[in-house]
Order: sequence, then C-alpha cells, then structure tokens
Amino acid sequence: DDTRDPGTQRVENFENKFFRKVKEDPLVPLGCLVTAGILFSGFRSFIQGKTELSQRMMRYRVAAQFATLGVVFFGTIYQGKTRQQKFDERPRYNIHGSEEASKSE
Repeated sequence: DDTRDPGTQRVENFENKFFRKVKEDPLVPLGCLVTAGILFSGFRSFIQGKTELSQRMMRYRVAAQFATLGVVFFGTIYQGKTRQQKFDERPRYNIHGSEEASKSE
C-alpha cells in the first residue's frame, strides 16, 4: 500500500537497489563472478608453481573482463534507449493540466 504523495520519491536502500540492478542486467554480476573465479584460479596456479597455467588463466581473466565491460556498455546503451522510449511515450500536459495532443499527429 503506497499512500505517499505522488510528487515524492521513494528512497531505495542498498539491498533493494542491488537486487533491482541484478534483475535488470543479470550478465554483469555473472561476468564479475566468472572473472573473480578465473583470477583466484590463476593465483592458485601461480602459488603452486604452475606458471604456464597461471599465465593462461590471466589471459582468460582479461578476456572475461573485456566481455563483462562489453555487457556493461551495451546494457547501458539498451537501458538508455528504453528509458528514452518510456519518456517519449508518456502523456504530455500543458500548463493548465490538460493532456496535449502529440506533435506527430
């Protein structure tokens, strides 16, 4: 039940914002987890003296980071276009409070 004034905005806590963002773009946290997993595997290989495997894992880490940044980049573009479409589709009102006709009509 949301009885607050329509002119006010709801303050979102960290947990709610985190889960909303994960829901909006689930590939970003997945990419971060994959990158971190590869990084720790590379560290483990380095500590164990498996230098070739360690080097290979660091290359995979760079590729995973690149893929994650690509997802962030294209996700940002997509969300920007979606928000712009929502903005363009919202009803327009004149100073008297009545709905204006669309300029494209």
